[in-house]
Amino acid sequence: MYEITLKQIKEAIKAKYKSSSYKALDDHVRKNCKSDELLAKFGPLTAEIACHLGKDQAKTRYWLNKFCKYGHVYKSSTKGGSCRWWYEGLLSELKSEIESDQR
Repeated sequence: MYEITLKQIKEAIKAKYKSSSYKALDDHVRKNCKSDELLAKFGPLTAEIACHLGKDQAKTRYWLNKFCKYGHVYKSSTKGGSCRWWYEGLLSELKSEIESDQR
């Protein structure tokens, strides 16, 4: 069984968020939201993360759930059994980017 690292997961989630329609999450929400966990509903789907990593969905889901168990990533279930994912610390990274863009 191959391993997917937390670093790979974080890179995939951030890349998918930044390169897609998830940017619809506007600056106001990012500035005023206090929890990464609440933003999980705006993250990419398991299939999108798997595709970005070049891995199959079952193994990607396995590692995402493992990291979720330890509080490194958050999951938000959607209709049809899909899950969206967000990692701990992404909110602060996005806020820092907003602040640096405004300078």
